Amino acid sequence: MNQKDFDEQMKKDLYGRKQRIFIVIPAKNEEKTISDVIKGCRHVLPYANICVFDDGSTDTTSLISKSSGANDVISNPINLGKGATLRYAFWWLLCNRNISELNNDIIITMDSDGQHNPEDLPKLIEAMENEEEVVDLVVGARDTSDYPDYKKFGNKFLNIWGRVISGFNVIDSESGFRAFTVSFLKDVLRFSSSRRYAIEGEMNVIAGRVKDKVTRRGYNVKYVDIKTPYLRTGTKTIDGVMNAIGVTLCLTKIILTQRLSR
Repeated sequence: MNQKDFDEQMKKDLYGRKQRIFIVIPAKNEEKTISDVIKGCRHVLPYANICVFDDGSTDTTSLISKSSGANDVISNPINLGKGATLRYAFWWLLCNRNISELNNDIIITMDSDGQHNPEDLPKLIEAMENEEEVVDLVVGARDTSDYPDYKKFGNKFLNIWGRVISGFNVIDSESGFRAFTVSFLKDVLRFSSSRRYAIEGEMNVIAGRVKDKVTRRGYNVKYVDIKTPYLRTGTKTIDGVMNAIGVTLCLTKIILTQRLSR
């Protein structure tokens, strides 16, 4: 899609808002689910820009994404990992879609495996548009009541550790269903370094610990309840351990950077 066609399409969305909405979907070998995810997003938000970033798939994920109506499909030649792919996606949007704080652009990330229900997209957007306060990050909090005990324990541990490291009440540290501002995106690029799943935990640390130099205010985070159609089984216990290590390293980087910049 050329820039002229893109700008024309993004003049308004379903609700007639001026700001643009970008849905970023990292994907690897999701040919069975990606079409339903894209079509579901298009049904709920007809004028959103749906961007699929194929992380080295060996199946037809990219082809199906294009035929299903994604605005942009970018393919990594090799598998980089979710964290690295999301950071590349954010850079790509800055360079190729001119996302800006001035436009009130909203970026949404969601999984490609069907775990996140597109019908919940309006919840995230409505929370971002709070007229009483500025909201920088909205996280979709999953209902884990039906998860097995070991998974519940892992989530609870990461949430508690996330609260300690981030300095605010982390309700769901691992949820990848998020909406945020361009300002927050830029700080994710500045401080995040995880290649894999720790990027969500890093976002929590960034939201809680990065302070504005003038106001000394951190980012305002809100949570909304979302539906979780099924339990994703692709992650392992070691991923949770690496997440905890990743957020700790992220906090260290933030502390050192802010002290050196004083």
